[in-house]
Amino acid sequence: MFVFVDNSNREEVVFWYCLDGTWKEKKFIVKDNISLLYYFDKFLKNTKQKKENLRGMAVLIGKGSFTSTRIVVTFANTFGYSFGIPVLGVKEKELGKLEEKIKKVKVGQYISAKYSGEPNIGIKKQKS
Repeated sequence: MFVFVDNSNREEVVFWYCLDGTWKEKKFIVKDNISLLYYFDKFLKNTKQKKENLRGMAVLIGKGSFTSTRIVVTFANTFGYSFGIPVLGVKEKELGKLEEKIKKVKVGQYISAKYSGEPNIGIKKQKS
C-alpha cells in the first residue's frame, strides 16, 4: 500500500492510498488538536489495512502552516525509518503519478520541510 498525506488544512487531514494501482481518498475532520498519528490509526482501521502493509509514503509540502508541515514531514520520516520504506515530499503541482515517484526514491532518503511563505513568528513592528 502507498499512502499520500495532506495535512495542510487545519480542519481536516486527508489520506490517499493506493492498492493495486487504484488511489482512494479518506478524509477526517480534525477535532481538538488530536495528533496526526491518531488519524492515521483511524485511517488504517477504516480501510482494514495494517501499517506493516506500507510500501511507501508521500506527503504534501509547501502548503499549510509551519507547524503542520513539520508534523507531516516528521511523521513520514519516522515511518520511513521504522519500516524501511521510501518517503517523498511533493508540492501540490507535482501530484501526478505518485506511485511511480515513490518507487524511485531510495530507502533511507528523508525529506525536509519546505514552507509556502515568510515566517510570521511574533508581532510585526510598525514602521514609524
